[in-house]
Amino acid sequence: MKLQVKSLEGRASLDATLFVPTEQMKASQMPAMTSVKKITRIVMSSQVASTSATKLRPVCIFGMVNSAGKLVEAHSLQPSDPNSKAAVKDAKAIDFAAMMTPGAPPQQHFVFVIEKFVSAE
Repeated sequence: MKLQVKSLEGRASLDATLFVPTEQMKASQMPAMTSVKKITRIVMSSQVASTSATKLRPVCIFGMVNSAGKLVEAHSLQPSDPNSKAAVKDAKAIDFAAMMTPGAPPQQHFVFVIEKFVSAE
């Protein structure tokens, strides 16, 4: 979006009713935005045996959990990492709805999911 203001004029009076919520706005239950959550998961590979020589390679996924408990707009913060796509896929498979309080008002929140991949390197 590109916005250009060519002129700006002050108003002599302000209509305060423009800032009063309508009855429809008051009646609807909009999702509230809650605090950011952080989840850490370790992704084991059947091809790599867990030993003292193995290393964890983290990939951070950032996204928003909507009021239905679905991870939407999920993005890897390390897109060039070879595990990036797998990390996003695994994070989207998390059942965030199971973590919500039944009967509570709808909420949405940002989330960081730290996917730690076991590596032999």
